[in-house]
Amino acid sequence: CWLRARHYPSRPTVPAAPVVTAEATSSTAATLTWEAVDGATSYNVYMLYTGGEYLHGTTTETSYSVSYLASGANNCFDVTAVNEVGESERTNVCVLTYPAVPQNLAAEVIDASTISLTWDAVNNATAYNIYQGSSQIATNITETTFTVEGLEEGVEYCFSVTSLNATGESAKSTEVCATPATDDRCVVEFILKD
Repeated sequence: CWLRARHYPSRPTVPAAPVVTAEATSSTAATLTWEAVDGATSYNVYMLYTGGEYLHGTTTETSYSVSYLASGANNCFDVTAVNEVGESERTNVCVLTYPAVPQNLAAEVIDASTISLTWDAVNNATAYNIYQGSSQIATNITETTFTVEGLEEGVEYCFSVTSLNATGESAKSTEVCATPATDDRCVVEFILKD
């Protein structure tokens, strides 16, 4: 008799869960990346929020960009691999976005050599950096005010501020300028006598 070997193709199975990494690209955006999973035809990206989740999108690529995120906050996602059999186990990943840009920076001339800077506090920022033009003049300032001293009278100086967190540094604020000058106003006191 003859024996004939027959080859039966293996039945497809649910793909393995992807290995995912996340990187913040701005204060409101991030990119998720993963290695291709054998047998996967697409990937689902779920965004998590307090009390629930939703399907943010589906892609056939091995990266996915997300925008309109909360600035300076942990934003969390689940990613799955999908094929005709079903959906893999979920892989969870969180990313801390950069803090928001400081707003309402103001410069006040104090005297002929001093300017005071103030700005609004940034949610979830741990500190601030101060720039004069393109040069950083102070780092890791934990208050929302900073005094610049030793300036030259009559010279215009321009400043900007950035915010910091564990991920990194925000973009620079809108620049403000001021010129130190002596207050030449005089106070005249009149003494009235009967």
